[in-house]
Amino acid sequence: MGSVRFDASPETAAQIERAARTDAFDPNLFTNRDDAVARLDRMPTKRTQKVLHAPNYTTAEFTRRLRFDPDAQVLNFDFSGFIFHHSRDVNDFYDHIEERIKASGQDKWFFLIDNTDCQIMPGAWVQYAFRGKRLNLRYSLGSVRYAPGSETAAEIRRRSESQDFSPNIRNTRAEALARIEEMRRETTS
Repeated sequence: MGSVRFDASPETAAQIERAARTDAFDPNLFTNRDDAVARLDRMPTKRTQKVLHAPNYTTAEFTRRLRFDPDAQVLNFDFSGFIFHHSRDVNDFYDHIEERIKASGQDKWFFLIDNTDCQIMPGAWVQYAFRGKRLNLRYSLGSVRYAPGSETAAEIRRRSESQDFSPNIRNTRAEALARIEEMRRETTS
């Protein structure tokens, strides 16, 4: 919808001053971030209306997909066969997860995530990554994912590299549970 650039170097300031009196003047080049952000705020929006996604799932659908094991301190996420179509699906599900964790009376859990046939559509990935990271930082002792398809696994690995977290992807539930036990030993030693 628009872009601006800023660079605090003296060369940029000199270039802006020279170009300001010519046809080559770029009004979207600034010497500081505050001026650049102010310019973005003045740009007209090309979006004619706010995007509102309709909900695809009910609370009952989310409820059946979460299982708490307080003795093992494991929260099982059943994302199998689930499709996150857009950010609304992500937010609805993660809001439900957070409510259920708060109601559990236990602040921290190991997350065991079944990704069998789970699809995260392009319009959902940014919010999925954001909400997942936020949930992990607040409530997780560690997360292990198992059985993601190759595309989902590749995307999780790619995002883990840029966001500094371990993807902890395993092929089977048994392997994922073994990894949780390793993590449990690591935290107690």
